[in-house]
This record gives sequence, structure tokens and C-alpha cells, in this order.
Amino acid sequence: MRHFCSLSSHQQKVNATISKNPRQHTSLSSTLTALVASLAFIYSGQALAHGGEVHMVPIEAAMTTAGAEVSYDSYADMYTVTKNSTRVQIKPNSATAMVNGKPLKITNPLVMKDGQALVPDTLANEILQSNLDQTFKIEQSPHPLNVLSSDEINEVTAIIRKAKPEQKNSRFADIRLKQPDKDAVWRNVIDRKPYTSDRVATFTILKGNTVIEGEVDLSKNTLTSWKVLENTFGMVLVDDFMAIQDIIQTSPEYKAALKKHGVDDVTKVVGTPLTVGYFGGEDGLLDKQQRILKIVSYLDVGDGNYWAHPIENLVAVVDLDKSKIIKIEEGGVIPVPMTPRPIDGRDKKAVTNKPLNIIEPEGKNYTITGRNVEWNNWKFHIGLDSRTGLQLSTVTFKDKGVDRKIMYQGNLGGMVVPYGDPDMGWYFKSYLDSGEYGMGTLTSPLERNVDAPENAVLLDAVLADYEGNPYTIPNAIAVFERYAGPEFKHQEMGQKKCQY
Repeated sequence: MRHFCSLSSHQQKVNATISKNPRQHTSLSSTLTALVASLAFIYSGQALAHGGEVHMVPIEAAMTTAGAEVSYDSYADMYTVTKNSTRVQIKPNSATAMVNGKPLKITNPLVMKDGQALVPDTLANEILQSNLDQTFKIEQSPHPLNVLSSDEINEVTAIIRKAKPEQKNSRFADIRLKQPDKDAVWRNVIDRKPYTSDRVATFTILKGNTVIEGEVDLSKNTLTSWKVLENTFGMVLVDDFMAIQDIIQTSPEYKAALKKHGVDDVTKVVGTPLTVGYFGGEDGLLDKQQRILKIVSYLDVGDGNYWAHPIENLVAVVDLDKSKIIKIEEGGVIPVPMTPRPIDGRDKKAVTNKPLNIIEPEGKNYTITGRNVEWNNWKFHIGLDSRTGLQLSTVTFKDKGVDRKIMYQGNLGGMVVPYGDPDMGWYFKSYLDSGEYGMGTLTSPLERNVDAPENAVLLDAVLADYEGNPYTIPNAIAVFERYAGPEFKHQEMGQKKCQY
């Protein structure tokens, strides 16, 4: 987890948080819908809803299908329902729920039956009404730096394929908004003047040892730029990760090399694709026509941490265009460490702590309009870029009633991680996290109460995959406020008042 933004005042901070290391989350909406139907009960009490019997369902199923999360505090005998910035507290048999600290009369109470908490199937609509949450506001006019939407990404891809039908199976490194005129953006943000420029997207296509850079005018539905760069290579894409795994598992030569290192099952080998760098030909890799990667492998022993089990002194050089290993570099055999080294806590006893709740009884001190965040005197725009990750743009501070410019755009410009070890499997390792792999591409969903506190607002992000199709990263960005303590406190001897 990385904290990219921290803006502090006397007592509070607003944080935007983003996580790395991709995971896959499967949608369970259809399963949960079926679960609600199969577990639905008819509550036979006197309470009626709209003249009919009340349909009672388990609270977890009812709220999860509405996109909310449920937790239970046994000490207080209270259920807490959380969705974005709405926090609802419900006690069994109570006719009142507390929504963001304010009482709300509910039609029918939560009841316990056979040890299970049951609620009316209409409760989610009652307690999660949009007018109860004042955090979000409708964007009247779009911010000039709003990232491309799913529809816009689809439009870009369609325009390219229509103009260049021979590029049907192109691999996209990125599709993003072209940076508009900076002065025009500031005039829109500071002076409230209409932004009238066309919306233009840029794209990067990878094809063998060729990179194609271009632009699409979304206002005119036209391909306006197409630049071909020969003997040029782009980012490492997701399909490259998948391809190298297939290549090493089907190579007889690589299997034979693994046996020397005591590894008999190639399906338990995890290969990592690494760019080769430039070493003046000393590594025998001077052919600029080849799209190659070096593969350093690790053994999955079932402890969830294959990094602790490196297969040292064994490097496979893979030609991605030929889908084959063209060279195997070997040194002396170093035994693979086999002792389990789990880092996910599976070898530790879980500690259950009592709930620590963050309460905002009058709502939040910030509002989100589209992707514009306004907090006290601060205003800024947030987005997720496939390469640089989280971006903060048009940051302003209201000073004596005047919005002053603080920063036009801030993001990770680049980061290199050179390992510096001269050994065979290490000397070329120099991760360029943003430029070669993509901080946005590697973003994974955040988990409430794990990556971010329970009062966080979680925002989705839309990016383009390597086929040019839009995909959504749920809960990619978290915005939350936290107590920061006083930045300064001073008290004179004998004086009651303090200076803060």
C-alpha cells in the first residue's frame, strides 16, 4: 500500500490511497441475488409493508446485493452497514437506525431468528437513499482533465480499427486523454470560464519491434495522428506475463535445466519477465530486431511466497515474437531454499480486536463532485493513469477568498529500482515500475478496514486493457479524513490558554 497524497490542517488530513500487486476479484452479484431469493423468509409478525407481509432476509445478503458491507459488534449488540460515505448503525428490535449519526425511523426493525439477523428486503433502499449522503454532488460541467470513460475508450478503439483495418489484433500499451492546454484548464478551474477545446485521446500500439503513437479527436471521430517508430519497444504488457509462463512450461531445454536445480515439476515454477537492458553486447544480446525478455524463476512450494524460493543462476532469454526460449544462461547450482516462509499470516494465530469505529455524526468535511475533491480551503482533481498511477491535478487553496494555484499536476514521474548485484540473475535487474510495467495497470482493489479505514470513500477507475477494451478496477482509490493531531501547541507558564 502506498500513500500518494497527504494534505494536513490543524486536526485532520485527507488521504488518497492506492494499492499495488494485482489480484482478481470475481463478481458475486448473481450468486448473492440467488442467495437472497433462496434464504428469504416470510416474517409472520404484525408488521406489514405496503399492505402486505414483510419479506425478511439475512442482513448480509440484503446489504451485499446493494453494494454495502456489514459488520457486527457483539459488545454493543449492533450491526453496522457501510457503503461509500454512508454509515448506518442498527440494533435488533429498534425502530430507529442511526444514519451518519442521525436517527432515521425504519418501517420494520431488524429481528433475530434462530441466531440469524433478519431484515426487510426493502431496508437497503430505506437506509442507503442518496439524499441521506451529502458527500457526492453532481458535476455540472466536466473537468477538462477527467480521464477517458469506458464509452470513450471503446470509441477510440473503433475509430482506429476503422481507419487502420490491418491493425485488428493490435496490442495497446495505453489509451489516455491527451494533455489539454494548461492555461485553458486553469482558466476553467480558477476563472470559471467554459472549456471549449476538443477532447483528444492519445494511444500507443505495440507491434513486434515497432511502436505506433497516435491521436484520435473524439469530437470529430477522426484519427488525426499516426506515427510509426521502428526498432522501438514498449511496455511489458499483461499478456507478456501470461505468454512467458506458457513458454517456459513447454520448453524441453528449460525443463532439463530445472532438473539440475532439483526441480522436477515445471508447473510449480513462476517466471518473472524482466527487460534485458543494454550492456554493449557483453551479454550477447545486440539484435535490435528481437523483442526479448529475461526470465528469472521462483518455486511455488505452497506457502504463498514464491519469492522466498528463488532458482538462482538460471536465466531464460525469451523471444516473444517467436514464442520460444532462444538462450539459457546457467551458473553453478545453488540449492533452492525449501523452508516455507509465508508472509500472509497463515502461520500466525489471528488476533481478534474489539471494533475501533470512526464516527462522522454530521457527515464528512469534504465533498466529491465528479472527480473533484473539495476539503476546507483545498480543491483538487483526482484520476488514475495507466502508467503513472494516481494523479492529483489543479490543486488550489482558497486564501482570503481567492483560489490560489498550488500545483497543476502531480504524479509519480518515474522510479527505477537497480539491484546492483553482479551475479548472473541479478546484474540486469533494474525495474522501471511506471515506465515498463505501469503503476495504474498494476493497481488492485482496495479493501475497507484493510487498506483504508471504514470511513473511506472508495472510487472505481477505468483503464484500457492490451486489446483496447475498457475495464474497471473497483475501489481503486480511497479518499478519507483522519485525525492528525495539532501541528503546534504552546502554553505559557501560569496561563490557562494554549496557542495552537
